[in-house]
Amino acid sequence: MSRYYLSAYIAFLMVLGAVATPLAADSGPAGATPTDAQRKAEALRRFKSARLAFVKDLYALDGGQASNVEAWMESQAAAHQSYMAERELTLRRREVALTSLITKMRDISDATRDEVARRMQEQIYDIYSKAPLSLANTARYTESILSPDMVELGRKMIQNRHADKLGVGPVDIARLDRLLVEPVRVGSGEVVFPARASTAAADTLRANATKEARSSGAEAYPASNKLKPDPRAAEDSPVMKKPPPPSAPEISASSAPLEPAPPIDQWKSRLESMIARYELTDDQRSVAESIFESCQSRAQRALEAKHADIEKAESIPDEASRAKALRTLTKEADRIFSEMCSRIEAVASVEQRNRAAQRDRTAESN
Repeated sequence: MSRYYLSAYIAFLMVLGAVATPLAADSGPAGATPTDAQRKAEALRRFKSARLAFVKDLYALDGGQASNVEAWMESQAAAHQSYMAERELTLRRREVALTSLITKMRDISDATRDEVARRMQEQIYDIYSKAPLSLANTARYTESILSPDMVELGRKMIQNRHADKLGVGPVDIARLDRLLVEPVRVGSGEVVFPARASTAAADTLRANATKEARSSGAEAYPASNKLKPDPRAAEDSPVMKKPPPPSAPEISASSAPLEPAPPIDQWKSRLESMIARYELTDDQRSVAESIFESCQSRAQRALEAKHADIEKAESIPDEASRAKALRTLTKEADRIFSEMCSRIEAVASVEQRNRAAQRDRTAESN
C-alpha cells in the first residue's frame, strides 16, 4: 500500500470515528419495543426466505430437501440474529460513509476514493457472507445433503445465471452473498438498513444521511428507506443494477395434479422438445441432458422396485380398477418425470422462457 493511499485511508477512518459516537449512543433501548421485535422478526423472515428460494431454484430441491434446509435455517436463527446485532454498528458506519461521507473527502484523488469505496463494499459483503444464515453457508449446507451430481448441476446453474457478478470459472461459494446483498449506492445520501435492529439507530442514520444530502442540494432521504430510481444508474453507476427483465411464466405449480409420465423410453423425446422450445445453448443442453439421465435412472429404479406389483395390477379384469392401481404404483415415476421437466425448464433463462411463451401466444392467435 502506497504512503499516499495509507494517509488517505487513515484520514477516512478518522472521519468514520466522528460518526461512531452518535451511532453508538442511539443504538436503541436495552429492551426492544414490540415494533422493534416485529421488524427484527420480519427482517429475519425475509432474509431466510430469499436464501431458501435461491437454493431451491438453483439446486432444484424437492420438497423433502427444501424442508431439510428450512429446518437447518431455523436451528441457526438465534445465532444469526446475535451475529447481526453485534455487527450492526459496523454495517451502519460503512453505509453512512459510502452514501455521504466519502464524497466529502476532497483531498484525495478519484482513484483513491474509488478504491476506498470498493474496499468498504467488500467489507460489507464479507460481514454478510460470514453470518450463520448467509447465502454461502446455506449453499454449503444444501450441498452437504445432495448427491455429487446434484451439487455439480447446481453449480453449473449458478455459473450460467450469475457469471456477470461472480465471474467465469468455478463457483466460489464464499462470494455468493453479493448476489442477494444490494450494493450501497456511493454518494447517494441514502442508506439501506438491512438489519434494522433498532428504530433509534435507523432514525439517527437517516437524519445524518438527509443532512448530508441537503447540504449538497440533493433530495432528502425518503421515509420508505428505498433507493429512489435514477435514470442514469443503468449506464453510469457501477453498483446499480439494470431493471430486471419481465417476469417469466411460472415454471410449474406444485399444487397441480401430476401429469402421467409417458413410457420411460419416451422421456428422451420430451428432453429434445424442451431443448428446442427454449433454444438452449450448448452449455445449457449439457446441464439438461445430465438432469434427464439422473431422473430417468431414478425412475427406472422406482419402477423396477414395483415390477411384480405392476404385473399383478395389469391383470386386473376391471378397466377402472386396473387404471387406478397402475396409477398408484407408477406415481413415483410420474413425480420424477414432473421434476425432470421443471428442472430442465429452470435451466432456461428468463429471456428464453419469455420468448417461448411469446411464440406460443403468436401461434394461438394465428
